[in-house]
Amino acid sequence: MIDWEQISVLKEAVGPSAFEEIIVVFFLEVEEAKSKLRDSRATKTIRDTLHFVKGSALSLGFIEFSEHCLRAEKELALGESMQPVIEDLFTIYEKSKLQFLTSCGSKSRAIAQTAPKFHHS
Repeated sequence: MIDWEQISVLKEAVGPSAFEEIIVVFFLEVEEAKSKLRDSRATKTIRDTLHFVKGSALSLGFIEFSEHCLRAEKELALGESMQPVIEDLFTIYEKSKLQFLTSCGSKSRAIAQTAPKFHHS
């Protein structure tokens, strides 16, 4: 689900403080992307949002989430219904985020404050 080696390399490259900022910004950007993807009917907006999130996730080691973004991009290109794909995509995101927070996010107050918010339907 998560490439811990990628996270270690990034953390070492930018330092612990900058790493925390990067993770917090990533979580906030994904939350914003969730709104865009759920509310948008424009194919270009969806494609651009998926592409952005996919690249960010891959850079940060959120491998499974990035792979699901790629799958969603492909299904969008085929004209498939996006709602089930989007819901699946963000289920994977929440699981990945929870795994990340459980393993290393609790060591940082800023990261821990971005804990997943599960919604009941």
